[in-house]
Amino acid sequence: MSKSAQRPWQAVPAESEPFNYISSTLKYFIESIKQRTDERLLDGGPVYRQNINFFSQRVHKLYVCDLFRRLSEDREAKLPAEKYWHYLDYPLYTFDGILLWNLIDRLDDPEVKSLVKRCYGMMKPGGFVMLFTLGNQVSPTGQDTFAIHEGFRLVKRERKYPHLPARQRQNRDFLFLLDPFIPVKSLIYRNGIREFLFQRS
Repeated sequence: MSKSAQRPWQAVPAESEPFNYISSTLKYFIESIKQRTDERLLDGGPVYRQNINFFSQRVHKLYVCDLFRRLSEDREAKLPAEKYWHYLDYPLYTFDGILLWNLIDRLDDPEVKSLVKRCYGMMKPGGFVMLFTLGNQVSPTGQDTFAIHEGFRLVKRERKYPHLPARQRQNRDFLFLLDPFIPVKSLIYRNGIREFLFQRS
């Protein structure tokens, strides 16, 4: 998708109670991946059986790597940042979609750029990466994640990672950090959750 096709920032209401909402971006993400041949999706965790079942029914092949748990363990072991993503050893051009959830909320800028570089290499041309950011209103402790229900409804769940404190960023920060991916879709819900969808050129 060319840069001329980028969509502006859109503000939309959540369609249900706070922190229990229908994600239009996740729906668009999955529908876009399903249009590709032999589609492959990497779910970056946290791992929920409910989410595995949801994606397994919708894509040809699902890969799961709990980046939250792995990163927490690497930080606890005091590994240098350049070794954080050693377990993402997939070949070039493996995935049509990568779902990072709110992982980037737990990283500093050099860590984000390192992860983005790894994701860019693993992504097939035209593939998509999706991420969320929760903010203080949604997750005061920064320890929350989501489980997917039917109809692309996301329900917040608490998941503690003591070595992964959350940080706050502006929308422009995400656009800068995800370069060279191209922004395709970005939404902010009335409940404060922001969703971003990027595409590999």
